[in-house]
Amino acid sequence: MKPRVLITQTLPFKAIERLKEYCDVFMYDNLSYQTLSSLLADKDILISMLTDSVDQQLIEANPQLKLIANFAVGFNNIDIKTASKHKIPVAITPDVLSEASADLTLAMM
Repeated sequence: MKPRVLITQTLPFKAIERLKEYCDVFMYDNLSYQTLSSLLADKDILISMLTDSVDQQLIEANPQLKLIANFAVGFNNIDIKTASKHKIPVAITPDVLSEASADLTLAMM
């Protein structure tokens, strides 16, 4: 059985097609906190955005989670302490904005 992945915003087509080779993918846009919470109930992996609050209540209500992946450089929106307590790894995309930041800096100079 493939892992079930909930994605909280539309991601680029290539990324989704690759993910679908290994997982059952459920992708939405602009989920409210309540909707996110209810949709996450039977999912193994959450791919969230920086705008999604992944707090203690959400994590503890979904003990089946095996991974929280934030499609962002930071993780201020994720309760790392609670995720660690429940042995749920948290991943980020650390260099996703490096090139864009460098381009903007050069353009401003």
